[in-house]
Amino acid sequence: MKTTRTFIIVLTFACVSLLVNAQLSTNELPFSFRVENQHLFIQKNAQINSYKALLPKTVEELNTEKIKKTKETMKMYHLVLAILYLSIGI
Repeated sequence: MKTTRTFIIVLTFACVSLLVNAQLSTNELPFSFRVENQHLFIQKNAQINSYKALLPKTVEELNTEKIKKTKETMKMYHLVLAILYLSIGI
């Protein structure tokens, strides 16, 4: 019973890992991310050092950031998966 449950968990992790890695290798965002409008609030009498900071990020910049964060998350996911494999004794 425990072996079957462990096998199902490992198989599920492997399938999700393959899906996300396939999407990352084609520079697509895994699953779906929604980009919402950004609002800018400026305090009265505040100094602004760079006008570029006032410009909202483009969708491409946001997607690039999310891909980087997702790749970092996947590294941690693979580490956890490796620890799981070692703890099970595969």
